Amino acid sequence: MSGYININGQIVKSGEPVIRTDNRSFKYGDGLFETMRIIDEHPVFFNDHLERLYHGMEVLQLEAGPVFQKQNIRREIVRLLRASQLKNAQVRFHVYRGGEGKYTPERNDAGFVIQLKPAKKEFVFNAKGAKVDVFENHLKPATKLARLKSANSLLYVMAGKFKTDRKLDEAIILNTRGELCEGVSSNLFLLMNKKLYTPDLESGCIPGVMRKQVIDLAQKGGIEVVEDALTPDLLPRADELFFTNAGSGVTWALSYKSRRFYNKFSSQLLGYINGMAFDEVREYESGLI
Repeated sequence: MSGYININGQIVKSGEPVIRTDNRSFKYGDGLFETMRIIDEHPVFFNDHLERLYHGMEVLQLEAGPVFQKQNIRREIVRLLRASQLKNAQVRFHVYRGGEGKYTPERNDAGFVIQLKPAKKEFVFNAKGAKVDVFENHLKPATKLARLKSANSLLYVMAGKFKTDRKLDEAIILNTRGELCEGVSSNLFLLMNKKLYTPDLESGCIPGVMRKQVIDLAQKGGIEVVEDALTPDLLPRADELFFTNAGSGVTWALSYKSRRFYNKFSSQLLGYINGMAFDEVREYESGLI
C-alpha cells in the first residue's frame, strides 16, 4: 500500500490510527467497497463501478451525501494519488455506516476510506497459469446480499486460507446448491465448445465490473455467452478456464486437478481490455467523458 490514506477527505499517513473500535464496519462488517484500477489518474470503467457502489449503498440503506457524487469521489481519489506521488494504482474505496449502535444502527450516514496500491499502467497477463481447485468447506448462500462487495468477507477469508494451505493460486467457491459461484476475489469463466460460460447472478456471484466488460466484448465479437447455473463437472470439460476482476483484469488457469487448459482466448481478451481502458483514459483527457 502507499504511505497515505484518505478518510472522509482527510489525507493521513497510513500508519496513523484513523478509526475507533466502535466503527460499524470493524465491528459488524457494516459496509461495502469497490476495487478500481487507476491509469494516468483515471479510474477506468468508473461509471460501472459507481453504478454498483450506489446500488449497494441503496440495498444497505446507506445515505450518500454530496461527497459521494461522481466528481467528488474522483477528486478525493486524485488527491490521494498526488499525495502518494502515484499515477497508476489499484484503489480500494471502502464505505461504512457511521454512528454506533449494536446490530441496529443509530443512523445511516456513510463515511469512506480510500487506500492505494501501486500498479503497472496496463493489465498484465499472468505468464504462469494458475493452479485451481474447488473450495467445499463453506458454501455461499445465493441471496441479494451475497451479490454485494461487502465488508463481511469471512467466506472469502476461509477460501483464501484453503488456497494458501494447498499451494493453489485460486479457489472456486460453490453456492449452497453446489453450483459454481466465483473465485476468492474474482468472477469465473469457462470457454467450452466455442461458447463462453459464466455463473449467472442468481448463483450468488458478485456482479463484477470486469465480468461485465468481458461479456460485452465477447458478445460484440460474435461469441455466444451463456449465463446460467453451472456445476463443477463442467470444469474438466472446458477448453479454457479463467478469472476476472478489476484489479488484475484476466487470470488464466493452467490446471484443475489433472486437467490442463489453454490460454489463447483469455490472453487475447486481456489485450482488448487494455485497449478499452486506454481508450477511456484518452476520452477522459479529451473531455469526452
